Amino acid sequence: LTYFASPQGRPATPFRAVENAKGRVVFENKQHDFPTRVLYWLGPDGALHARIEGTLQGQAASEEWAWSRQP
Repeated sequence: LTYFASPQGRPATPFRAVENAKGRVVFENKQHDFPTRVLYWLGPDGALHARIEGTLQGQAASEEWAWSRQP
């Protein structure tokens, strides 16, 4: 399973699945500058979470988002 990320219309970057469990999937591309990992999971409340991880300027960095259903 491969996730192709192309934020803001940039050329697509492939991230291969390294973990695929119930309610969670993790993709990696260790050759990419940032991020090197992309994670998606379902929270116990049903919210969809996403996180990107990697290194920026020699420091560990990440960003995280969550989406929930609206009535």
